[in-house]
Parts: sequence; C-alpha cells; structure tokens
Amino acid sequence: MSLVRTSAAAFVLVAVAGCGGGRDAKKRLADSPCAPKGAVCAPVPSDCLAQHAEAGGEATTLRVAQLRLTKPAALARGPLRDPFAEAVAPNLPDECRVGGAGTFNMLLRFDRAVDKLTVGFAKPVDRPARGYGLIDETLGGAHVEPAVTRAPIQPDGRFAAASPIDLLVPLFLDPATGEVALLPVRGVHVSGQIGSDGLCIGRFNAEGLKPEDKCAITEAAPAFVDGGIVRGVVKLEEADAVLLPSAGHSLCVAIAGDVPKYGDGATPARCRREGGRIAFQGDWCSTTNAPATPACADAVQLAGSFAASAVRLAP
Repeated sequence: MSLVRTSAAAFVLVAVAGCGGGRDAKKRLADSPCAPKGAVCAPVPSDCLAQHAEAGGEATTLRVAQLRLTKPAALARGPLRDPFAEAVAPNLPDECRVGGAGTFNMLLRFDRAVDKLTVGFAKPVDRPARGYGLIDETLGGAHVEPAVTRAPIQPDGRFAAASPIDLLVPLFLDPATGEVALLPVRGVHVSGQIGSDGLCIGRFNAEGLKPEDKCAITEAAPAFVDGGIVRGVVKLEEADAVLLPSAGHSLCVAIAGDVPKYGDGATPARCRREGGRIAFQGDWCSTTNAPATPACADAVQLAGSFAASAVRLAP
C-alpha cells in the first residue's frame, strides 16, 4: 500500500479512557462474539490485545494501535484518512480483526522506577510478536532518535510529561525499498492514563462491533475505544515541502482540502501563494502559538484520539 508523506506537527496526548486487565479483561473478550480469537491476537490477558507483558511491571512499552484524526477536516475525512489508519493499525492476521499495514509505529516506553517516559518510533516488523526496536540512527539524511522526559505515573494510572519534547518522526512509505519520509514534530507533550495492568491506553471495542455487521470495523465502530486525545500544530510552509506521491500534491494542498482553489497548478501541485504567502489561511499562528489572526494564519491545528497496546521492546 502507498502511504502519504506528512510534515511538521506538535502533539498533546490526553487520556480519556483507561483499561482494565487480567482475568476480567480476558473474560470480556472471550464473551464477545466479535473478539479476536487465538493466541497470536492476544498472547497476554488485556483489554487492548497487548502483545507482551514485561516481568516485574516496572517498565512497559506501548505501541499506538489506533490514531483517529478529527482536525483538520481535510485529513480527518479526506483521502488520506484511510491510508494513515491502515499504517497505524498493527499488522496482525486477519482473524485478529485489527490487522493493518503496521508501518507507523509510535512507541511510548514508561520506566516507573525513575518516572521516565521515552517517546520514539520503530521500523516495520513482519510479526508484532518479535517486538519493536526504538530507532536511533540516520534515516533519510537525518538522525532519528527517541526523546525522553519525566512522567510520573499516579496511583490511578494517570501521567503527564514534565516538559515538551521534539521528535523527528519516520514514516515508512515503502518498507520493501526502505523509502522513508521524515516528520519534524516540535513541542510534543504527552499525558494520559494507563490501565491497572499497565498494558493498555484504551481498550478493544468488543461491545461496539456487531455480529450482524460481520464485526466490521468502520468509522462509527472503530477497532478500539480510544484512551487518549491528540492535539497539535502543523506549519503550512513545512507541510508544503512534503509531497504526497500517490495524491500528486503536497501535504499543504491536502490540508487545504481544495486542489483547484489552493493548488498552484504544477505537477506535483504545491500551495498557491499570494504576495509570497500561502493563500490558504490556517486556524493557528505558529509564531505566537495561539489562534490565527488576520496578520498570522500560517498553521493549522491537529486533533484526534488514540489507543495503545503493550508490545515487546526489541534490542
């Protein structure tokens, strides 16, 4: 599948739903006719199809398994939505019901002993059970590495990063060839709530999938009940520098949502300019980090929700 190239964004993750675990979680999934069956789908008991539980419980690595954008509207409902959703979904077998391409692997690693949160990314793997290794190497001409911040986990599972972090996010467009696009992410702030078993943010949507609909995953019935909210900012100039080969235009044009109106007519199309500035007006100002004004509308807000499941951290 062909994925899209994306550009700069800053994220805030805020949990809106925790998850349980253990025997109760296993029973809830077992009782659901739409729950994935088989050890490969849920090798450890959890609410979210966790793939691994680390011994001792002092450290946990979670992979974002679902990320649903709500803003900007063109990305939330446009042609980029489905390819991105497929890239985020884990590449589990079809019988697990949540299978995707597994090419966008965002990892959150919590080390409870020292209140540390590491945020990074992993390359695509052929089988999730093998685990995911945090990238710390040069890709696409730049060094990609995880970022670390302090994030104590409260007794109820809630956490919040003590300071924002910057990331360079790799988006693997073609795992076979190694083609990668790099996504600069600034001012990343993470907060949320981890389930009592430490394996989930959010949970599998066992109650929302319907047997009469063949347990189909749709926008109205997603694979997971999200446990977090994502908000951020994308600079239009940076988005315009990122081309979407399958779409034939830049990310800026995709965000604007109207190629004839905001494209410059070139191949590939970039955002049309007036007086040296991008004609499309965003809803955010990057220089003030505040809502757009007539004098500054060079960015757009990004918002969405997410769920995450525990995975093995590979060397």
